[in-house]
Amino acid sequence: MNIEQLAREALARSLCLRVQFEGMLCTVEVHALGTTESGEMAMRVWQTSQPDTFDVIGSGWKLLSFSQIESCELINKRSL
Repeated sequence: MNIEQLAREALARSLCLRVQFEGMLCTVEVHALGTTESGEMAMRVWQTSQPDTFDVIGSGWKLLSFSQIESCELINKRSL
């Protein structure tokens, strides 16, 4: 599956994604999909933690362009 398919699946099934961007691996909840003003595919996510530490300090809203994402996988963790 490509990033868009994984994001749609996560949204439809209320599951989280584990994504790597800017060299950082984190867990995110997908809340919306669409395009940016420049026409890039993107998703609005809530970053729940950095999986290596489960540190919630990095949590918050992010707009991730698909071009920023280095890797992505669907995980068996419920999204709120």
